[in-house]
Amino acid sequence: MNIQISPGSRGDSLGMRSNHPLFLRTVAPSSEDFLVTVQVLQRLEWNYVSMLYDERNKYQANLQREYLEKRGICIAAFAQVHKDVNKTAHAQIIDVLLDAKGAIGVIALLSGSTLATVWEAAENQSTLGKLIWLGNNGIWRLDLNGGFPSGQTPPKGTVIITHDISSHPRFDANIAMLKPYRNGTKWMKGFWQDHFQCNLDYDGKYIRICTGEETLSGENFSNHPLVSSTIRAVYSYAVGMTRLLSDKCGKVTMPPCAQLASSVRLAHTAHLYIRNSKIPWPGGEMDRAYTEEGDGMVGYRILNIQQTDNDSLDVVQVRLHVGLRDL
Repeated sequence: MNIQISPGSRGDSLGMRSNHPLFLRTVAPSSEDFLVTVQVLQRLEWNYVSMLYDERNKYQANLQREYLEKRGICIAAFAQVHKDVNKTAHAQIIDVLLDAKGAIGVIALLSGSTLATVWEAAENQSTLGKLIWLGNNGIWRLDLNGGFPSGQTPPKGTVIITHDISSHPRFDANIAMLKPYRNGTKWMKGFWQDHFQCNLDYDGKYIRICTGEETLSGENFSNHPLVSSTIRAVYSYAVGMTRLLSDKCGKVTMPPCAQLASSVRLAHTAHLYIRNSKIPWPGGEMDRAYTEEGDGMVGYRILNIQQTDNDSLDVVQVRLHVGLRDL
């Protein structure tokens, strides 16, 4: 029996420990994102909203719609936005949203580039300020700390839910030196394309082609969810196994001692140690990686786009959830 640690699997079915007794993940299940969305809507006193989604997020959109409706949130308009269509089609999407009288809130399950085209259509119709947008930055992928990419500045009032994640600075320094062709793992190529919103091949999902020589130096790449959750997966495994071997065998060497010779006993004991591990960070902080259920111990930041005194737009943190178990 083998322990599985995933930095990206978010399906709720994986939380059924009777079916997956040795599974751990350093991300929260999708339903926890849905729960935070419900809490934000309740705080805003909205029980009537619209939803937009693209092809990539169609399945999640249907799950979230069902989740919201079961909790008393009615969906006014529910529409798919196609990426490669003319501006008229996007203008029609805005018309659909505006026709849903009373639903000023729009949950957007769209990639950042598609979302920008929808915002542009609303701006062209002078209706951008009539709707308030809400979304999860795990989907939008906007650079919230380093300035917004061209054409992706959120409108005033936009509410952004983002995971409160942390990265180890030594890891950041190492990954900043990597390039997709010289360090061409499948993970690195996927990260590169999603981070720079470009394709390394000609048949990708983005419009622009990557050169492969883009630089991560000075970028806020450590906030890419997959980077942070991978760090936590590696650290939790190392910390948990080190402590297990030290406690049970008196030394940190492999193969393990006779007390852990049974593969089944080793797997289940190791799973417990890894799940309960705390990750050391610079400065001495200890951060727990998993809940008792083996899901990622993830906090959430609730951000709002507000107008500053000099009429520019800025990201303001209006609330912080330190893990849903603490709400």
